[in-house]
Amino acid sequence: MAELFARFEGETFGARAGGPLRANGAAQGGEDAALERELVRHGLDAYHPVFGSYLFCAVCEFSDGSLVVLSESLGATEILRRVKPALAGEDVEVFQAS
Repeated sequence: MAELFARFEGETFGARAGGPLRANGAAQGGEDAALERELVRHGLDAYHPVFGSYLFCAVCEFSDGSLVVLSESLGATEILRRVKPALAGEDVEVFQAS
């Protein structure tokens, strides 16, 4: 994990999983292409109107140590349950924002 954090230390990036949903019978990936165009135009804000089509979307900012997860499917407890073991032994604090 340390190499990953060091590599992306100055970067902000997004991730998504568990989608997209098919729109009007379109082939899988059609919505991703539209989202990619919106990401170019609007940056990571493009996730806000579409994150419900995915299991989750995430915005990672290693420089300040944040990971923001957008999800209608995963609750905070489930996210924390999965993240804490993955980061065990690393010098990070995992918590739910209030």
